[in-house]
Amino acid sequence: MFPTLARMNAAAPGAKTHYLIRLVRSPIGLPARSKANLEALGLYRLHQKVLQKHDVTAAGKILKVKELVVVENVEYEEGLKALARRRPEGSGVEVIGKY
Repeated sequence: MFPTLARMNAAAPGAKTHYLIRLVRSPIGLPARSKANLEALGLYRLHQKVLQKHDVTAAGKILKVKELVVVENVEYEEGLKALARRRPEGSGVEVIGKY
């Protein structure tokens, strides 16, 4: 009748099991409690991404700073690929010669 703990913890293949969280707004000028929630999630710089497992604690922290972050539900492997993705090297400007 009720799901057992083992069945609740066993995720189906392809299930979204993690939050991919990206900090998009600065916490400057916000209360220390909001900054502490961001640090507890592992976010310290703008546009930084972290991967957090679906959890009641993580969901509560995200709700406290929901105006500052963008959250996606992803599979673990998909989240690791997103974390590994970086911007291309260089600024797009090439200096030729001395000046």
